[in-house]
Amino acid sequence: MTDKSKGNRVWIELEVPWGDPDIDNIAKRRAELASNMLSRLGASRHFFWHPSKAKYCCACNESGSFTELQDKGEWFSLDYLGRDLPKAGPLETTLGPVENICSVPKNQGKPLQKILRAGE
Repeated sequence: MTDKSKGNRVWIELEVPWGDPDIDNIAKRRAELASNMLSRLGASRHFFWHPSKAKYCCACNESGSFTELQDKGEWFSLDYLGRDLPKAGPLETTLGPVENICSVPKNQGKPLQKILRAGE
């Protein structure tokens, strides 16, 4: 049974690689991966590693404010992260169907693949 005062929540925790000589790079990469995951789920918050504090932090908005994660993790709304998202076709993007992105109209010259080659 769900405690209605807490709502449906999920805990996301990042492991700190204590004892590893490359702790800052490993922790930074873990924070990036977790942030990518949150972005795919539609969350606007992101994690980062604060090397001088040796702690993970969570940036909550674009103002630059952040909180230090006391327990290496953060609670997220399962209702929000688990919501149904609109379905797109398998090859659709925000720019339209893939075949429209991978080619340039004939009146504009070379196909995109040739434009991207070095030296052309």
